[in-house]
Formats: sequence, structure tokens, C-alpha cells
Amino acid sequence: MADEKNWATFIRKLRWWVLNPENFPVKMARLVRRAFQVLREEGLGPFLTAIPRKILFWMGIHPQGFTPANAFRTLKSLSQLSKTQNNRVDILVFPIIDWDFRFQRPQQLAKQFAQNGYRVFYFAAHFQDGSRPVLREIEPNLYEVILPGTPGTNIYREAMPLELQEKLRQACLVLADLAQINEAVQIVDLPFWSPLAFSLRQSLGWKVIYDCMDSHADFPDTTAEMLAQEQLLFQQSDWVITSSRPLYDRIQQFTQRVSLVLNAGEFSHFSQTDLARPSEIAGLRGPIIGYYGAISAWFDAGIIAELAAAHPEWNFVLIGNTHGADLSPVAELPQVLLLGEKPYDTLPAYLAHFDAAIIPFRRTPLTDATNPVKLFEYLSAGKPVIASRLTELEHYEDTVTLCSTAAEWIQAVEAALEDSDAAVKAQRIAVGQQNTWERRFQQIEATLKEIYPPVSILIITYNNLAYNQLCLDSILQKTAYPNYEIVVVDNASMDETPAFLEGFAKEHSEHQVILNRENLGFAAANNQAARAAHGDYLIFLNNDTVVTPGWINGLLLALNEPGVGMAWPATNWAGNESRIPVSYKDLSDMEDFARKYVIAHRNKRVEQSMLAFFCVAISREKWDEIGGLDERFGMGMFEDDDYGIRVHRAGYQVICTHSVFIHHWGRTSFSKIDQQKYKRLFEENRFKFEEKWNIVWEDPAQEGEKKA
Repeated sequence: MADEKNWATFIRKLRWWVLNPENFPVKMARLVRRAFQVLREEGLGPFLTAIPRKILFWMGIHPQGFTPANAFRTLKSLSQLSKTQNNRVDILVFPIIDWDFRFQRPQQLAKQFAQNGYRVFYFAAHFQDGSRPVLREIEPNLYEVILPGTPGTNIYREAMPLELQEKLRQACLVLADLAQINEAVQIVDLPFWSPLAFSLRQSLGWKVIYDCMDSHADFPDTTAEMLAQEQLLFQQSDWVITSSRPLYDRIQQFTQRVSLVLNAGEFSHFSQTDLARPSEIAGLRGPIIGYYGAISAWFDAGIIAELAAAHPEWNFVLIGNTHGADLSPVAELPQVLLLGEKPYDTLPAYLAHFDAAIIPFRRTPLTDATNPVKLFEYLSAGKPVIASRLTELEHYEDTVTLCSTAAEWIQAVEAALEDSDAAVKAQRIAVGQQNTWERRFQQIEATLKEIYPPVSILIITYNNLAYNQLCLDSILQKTAYPNYEIVVVDNASMDETPAFLEGFAKEHSEHQVILNRENLGFAAANNQAARAAHGDYLIFLNNDTVVTPGWINGLLLALNEPGVGMAWPATNWAGNESRIPVSYKDLSDMEDFARKYVIAHRNKRVEQSMLAFFCVAISREKWDEIGGLDERFGMGMFEDDDYGIRVHRAGYQVICTHSVFIHHWGRTSFSKIDQQKYKRLFEENRFKFEEKWNIVWEDPAQEGEKKA
């Protein structure tokens, strides 16, 4: 019965897509119609085995083993993916390695973000044929994305051609729409991705962090194009993080927007000790000196040969891919075991049975800039660590033995095998415990706020408690922008609003609440809020609004276009052309409407002569230049028209961006004023406006209707 219910729901979803072609491409609609034709003409069997699988593959969903029940679950999970938005930015990782390769820094940080409530989209380091991205859920909040591109592209050597860049950009736009990605931070691990990341920043406002974990200039096969792209990453990224002190010192030549975020270990994973000995090493007699990780050109096999010659009774267990390594010195040695690459989950079992752990690297500019992940993993297990003397490792000389010669290596390993001091072991474990990926994530998370300019949201309240609550709740729930404050000025409300705001201030100490003893009027209260605000950008927001995901990012993206002085969103209710027809009947449908509208009008900007001050954004710099609202308009009305003229006279445009939609109830305060009083206030302020500017005011909404 459960399968039948799921199947019925699946059918209803397909019918809905057919009947709503604006929500899905024509190609998809035709495919679905064909599905029902097959169902009618050939029966249920062919439909179940062929058509749904094709549909799902075209959508980019690849279920393992298709049945009606799990087809529904796949669609449901996709729906959940798009609905799991919260007040955190999404994280996009453009990596240096695929997810299923050696589990290192990129995957560890991605996992930390996901476990701390961020949605993470980890892009594959390879491409496949097709036109749409393919999604795979790795764990809650964490998704692998395979982009359509040219299979076989070498991201380590090849530059990203313009054609591929545009194809990848379009695929990312599809992903953004599919998964409702609004605010996002792109973590770039490899210069290859930089053209794509910068183009997405330009079109969508997504920030760029370059995670520099290698000295690319010191790899023998690094191209000049890659180095040029890396220079751009250093200079144009919103922030750079790097994994070692030598890299940090080099990068400071190009930018001061850089933080040192060292590598780390997964302590809980590698501190396990009560693990069975793996079968490959079960029969070994004598001490085991172990290593795991890349065994490449920088791996010094000669050191292993020297140690083996001095102590034939020692066993050397080397785990990892041997591509590019010269292993001739140890090729014929029976006590050297080359076990190849091993899954990450199995490494603790091998490590638990190492008597000593080693890092035998040749000292080169490349290795000298390396902060080895395995160091912290070895120490988490309490193992004595012997390593080549590298600049970065000298910071750990209290717990790690560093060697420069074969004689030093032999002596160090001998000493390590005789070391039984529990206090020394505890010290090693403590270093591992202090250097975890959780702590590195916390460092990066703190950086996120720094790469976003501070924004102050200014709200004036006067009674209307329910609207005030709804407005503030929508900001807290739907605003993923990491660096904002709310400044509320209450104009002597006579209902329960002051008490509510006092409670809000106690619960949210990062925001400000100012309670006026008298009603200063709309203009004066906004000026008061602006003086109290700390932001580089000011957003004046009416208290009878409900914001939607991505609203701050969309406003700032428009505001930072050349020549723009103020920007505001499309809405359901306004006194000018920013008002658009809407189809939703209540707030439960509003956000879905807003999402579809914004996607369809992502690049629409409309210059307008008059402002609608229900939600307007301006930089602090331009606000200080132009000045505050004219307080002669008292309680309100015409101060927004006035300010629009002032922005124009200062040489700036005022625009409505349709890449943001905000619900506006409209005139919630003035609706409670006696109509005669309202009309009198309107006429008085209209006269003030016309006298000030020596013009005849015309209703911008009516003008918009005439133009239409």
C-alpha cells in the first residue's frame, strides 16, 4: 500500500509539471506526455522500467535501483534539497580532488560545514556529457555535483576555455534555481576554477575564497596559465586562506586579505586504538614503521633503504598511490610492503599497529610549504613521529623528531621504538586533540562575516505589533547574509510593541532597539536609526514587510552597479512602478511566487524617478553625501519622493531590481488615521514638496499605467 501511495504521488507530481510548463522546460513536458502515452498504450511494465528512469536521468538524478517507491523518495529528496534553506549561506566547493579520492582538507572542511548546518555543494574534479548538473547526496546537507563539460579535461594543466566557462556557468545557474541557492560562498581550491567563480560572483554576487594549500609554482607540470590565474585569485578573491606559514608569508605580497588556517586531523577517527590488525600486516614480526599518503616525486625512498639496511628486522608499511615516485631503492627489499591506496575508513586500523610513523620527504620549495595532514592524524593516535626537517614542521619540534641525515633518521627511529613514556605519548595526543577540523572550520566561519560588508537594516515601528513581529521574524529566518544588524526605532507605540522590542533586544543583543518617548515622525526616526547604525550599507525597511531569501544580496548586487545611488525590490504593493501583479493569496504561497518571479527576472533593472521607501538600499558613503531625509515632512509622505530627486540631483540613478521580491502589506499605519486627517496631511506635504522643488507632483503609479 505504501508503494501504491508513493506511486500515486509521483504520478500527481508529473501531471503537475505537465500542466505548469512555466516551471519546467518544454523538453521535459514532452517527455512526461510521452510517458503517459506509453502507460496507456503499453501498460505499466514498460513505463516503470524505462520512462521514469529516463526522466530522472534527464533531471540529473541517478537513483540506484529504480522502483516507483524509490522514485518518489528521490523526487521528495530533491524537493527537500530546495526547501532546506535557512539563515546560513550555502557553500560551493570547487575542489582540487574528487570526493571519493584521498580524504583530505577539501572534503574535511566541506563535511564540517555540512555538520554545522550549512548546505554544501562539492563539485567533482571531472566532467561528463550532458547539459545539466548531476546531484548525489553524500550525507545530510552535503551534495556532490558533477557539471556537464568535456570529459577528460585535465583541471591541473588545462586552462578553462570561454566556451567551457559559459557552459559551466549556465549549469551553475540551473543548480542555483533547482536548489534555491541565494547567498553563497565559493571556496576555490585550484586556479582552474577561478574564471567560473569570478563570473558567478559578478552575476549572482557569490563571494570567492581561495583556499591555497600548495605552492603551485613549485610543481614541475604547472602551466604559466595556471600561475596567472592564481595571481588573480590572490588579488581579486574576497579572502584567501592558506594551510602553511610559508604560503601565508608569500601570499601577503599580493593581498592583506589572507588568513592562516592550518591543516588538522579528525581526532575521533584516528585516536582509535582497539582495532584489529589488517590482514596484510597480520603476519609481520618485529617493529612496524609506517607511512600513508601520496608516494610521489617528493617521497624519499632512499631514507627507507638506509633504515632497512641498518635494521633488517624492521618492517616498513607504505600505504598510498605511487604515481611519480622513484621506488628503485626499495624495490627489492622484502621488509618493505607497498600496499597501495587504502580507504580512509581503514587507515586507523593500520595506524593503530604502527610502532612509529614517518614523513620522509625530500626538502624542496614544494614540501617546505607543506603542512602535512598526516602529522595530526599520527599524533592523534599517540604515535612517535619522525619526519624530514621541513620549515613548517619546525613549529612542532616539541613533539616531532626532525631529521636531515640518514644517521639522524636511524637514531631517531631507534629512540622512538624504545619510547614508552606515557607522559610523552599524552603530549602527542594533546597536540592532535588541539588541531582538529572542527577548530579549523570555526576559523573559516569567523572569516565569512569579514568578507561581507556590514549592512544595517533600519525599521521604524509605530503600533501594529503583529506586523512588527512578522517582519522581524522573516528577517531572522530568511536572511542568510552573514554580516548584518537590525536597528529598530519605535516612535512611541501605544500597544504592546515596546515590550516586545525590549524582549527582542535581550534575546538578540547583536541588534539595536531605540524606544522614543514621543513620535518623531517617519523621516526623523529614520535619520535617528541611520546615525545609530554601523553598516557600510543602509536598508530602510518598513515594518509591514516580509522579506524573502537572498534579498540583501540581490539589493547590494544592484546597488553596486555603476552609477546607481539607491535600489529597491519589486513588490505586491507600492506607490510606483515597482508594484507588480501577483498570483499568491496568502504568505504560505508568497515565497514560492517570489522564487519563480526572481528566477524569471534575474537581470531586470528598471530606472525610476520616484522612490518607494518601503525597502530601499543605499551605501553609507552616498547617504552621508546626500544627507538624511527631510524632516519637514513630519509624520510622513513625500519624504521618499523628495529623496529620489535628491539622489538624481547628486548624479545617481534610482532603480528597482526585479531580482528581489518583498511582500508589502501597505499603509498599515496610515490606514488607522482618520481619512480627513490623512487627506490633510497628504495635501500639506504635497504642497511642501512642490514648493521645495518648484514642480507639480504627479502620481508615479498613474504615470506607470499611462506608459504601459
